[in-house]
Amino acid sequence: VVARLPDATGGVIDQVLYSHVTPDAPLEFPVPDRGRVAAIADLNGDGTMEVAITVVYWEGSGVEVFELAGGELRSVMDAGCGV
Repeated sequence: VVARLPDATGGVIDQVLYSHVTPDAPLEFPVPDRGRVAAIADLNGDGTMEVAITVVYWEGSGVEVFELAGGELRSVMDAGCGV
């Protein structure tokens, strides 16, 4: 999951919020994994939208919330449960 943020020069900054890397060698037990944007909303009532990313993997899941601060999205909360 990549966020594109405008910068002061009129360009954009790409920021990776979630990635899954598959090794080059075959795995004995491959684990499915995916992440996606669950919500873009003002979750804390400060007038600025936060981004919630959900992650689902073998026998587990989680969520991470990012807020915009200093021109970048920074993680402010995460939670998960799994084996």
